[in-house]
Amino acid sequence: EWEGRAAWSAGEAYWHPFYLTAGPMVEARGRVDARTLTVTHASLQMEGTRMVAASADFDLARGVLRRGALTVADADLAVIGPRFLAPLLAPERANALRFAGHVSAGLVFDNQSLQAAEVAFSDAGFSLTDRELSFGPLNGALPWRANGATEGQLTVGGGRWQKLTLGAFDVVARLDGNGLDVDRVRIPVLDGALVLEKLSLRRAPTGWNGHGGAVVEPISMQRLTDTVGLPPMRGVLAASLPGLRVAPGEIALDGALVISVFDGYLQATRLQVLEPFGVAARVYADIEARHLDLAQLTDTFSFGSVTGFIDADVHGLELVRWRPIRFDARVASSPGDYPRRISQRAVQNISALGGPGAVAAIQRSMLGIFETFGYSEIGVSCALVDGVCRMGGLDEAGDTVRGGGIARLAPSGVGGGFPIVRGGGVPALNVIGYNRRVDWNELIERLQRVIASNAAPIIE
Repeated sequence: EWEGRAAWSAGEAYWHPFYLTAGPMVEARGRVDARTLTVTHASLQMEGTRMVAASADFDLARGVLRRGALTVADADLAVIGPRFLAPLLAPERANALRFAGHVSAGLVFDNQSLQAAEVAFSDAGFSLTDRELSFGPLNGALPWRANGATEGQLTVGGGRWQKLTLGAFDVVARLDGNGLDVDRVRIPVLDGALVLEKLSLRRAPTGWNGHGGAVVEPISMQRLTDTVGLPPMRGVLAASLPGLRVAPGEIALDGALVISVFDGYLQATRLQVLEPFGVAARVYADIEARHLDLAQLTDTFSFGSVTGFIDADVHGLELVRWRPIRFDARVASSPGDYPRRISQRAVQNISALGGPGAVAAIQRSMLGIFETFGYSEIGVSCALVDGVCRMGGLDEAGDTVRGGGIARLAPSGVGGGFPIVRGGGVPALNVIGYNRRVDWNELIERLQRVIASNAAPIIE
């Protein structure tokens, strides 16, 4: 028979990935013989827990755990979360994770392996700083057995992702030895919802892998843009994503994310997110836009007035930390018969993207006396690589020309360069491109200045 007591009274320790400080105290008793060490009862006193108790049998000859049990009661997540959970869940962002509420857990080991576990949550919650992501309060329990099926239920009081507030939802999960299945989860978002269907997760040597489907029930673009602080837009956001795949550090979607906006639509396909909660999250997608109303679009972004419709294609879009670093994009007039007019303010703003020297051509010409002009086509392309946009416009056949840019204006019939806006009607105006390489950051800054000022550019 034996018993013992050990207290850690001073010092610090790092045991990867945990950083520990003095304070815990252990009391234990049991039996020992030539082959077996038995711990009949052990207790740990540690800040942030009401009780930690354990029992175990060790095979001394082989140096292995035969059987054991561990119980943790009323652990304060605000205390133990940053110490023990954050380094495991998101080591690269451990300092950004915050926890709240309480959790209790029990583990049973037999034959050197985990045989049963149960975790119960009481008003638990977690968040990433700066309101990037949060969930809670979380209540319920998840029981698990290595050789049997169980069912767990969780109630989530709500959450937040960026500026979007998520409503309350329930999760009913079936668990077995190596996986988890959820039939349906509906998460309210504004006046719509995100619905996850037939979600199945399986444990593999490389981590958790899973698949399922997702549906975005229609969400008002008016409410969405107001919430996230974007210029107001009309329309709806909806999606049908029958193939949702989850792997360690990766989320991929088969299907299309569709946004109905500006009397047309935007569609994102081949959507893939790598390290979604990492410091350098990456997003890949192809985007298609059709029949967007230019009058609504230019009015929304205070860019002047343009009537007509445009189509757009963005292939190979790559975002790092939600900033574009690579894509191949083209915007062109939609086919069809409809009024096509462009205001002098819009022409000035388009030309201002090429620098102040591009504005002088129209200001010093007779065209400056007209308020609007007719056009037959609009077309511009940008291939972004290494921070530089290789710009293009319309050739004589109306196709995209690689290697152009926005630079200066010319009346109809002027040769040289390539047209970005091709004149049509009376009075007609051509916008001709000359700059073949444009710094992407500088182009974005010019666009932001134009939209923010909503004023005529300064002419030097």
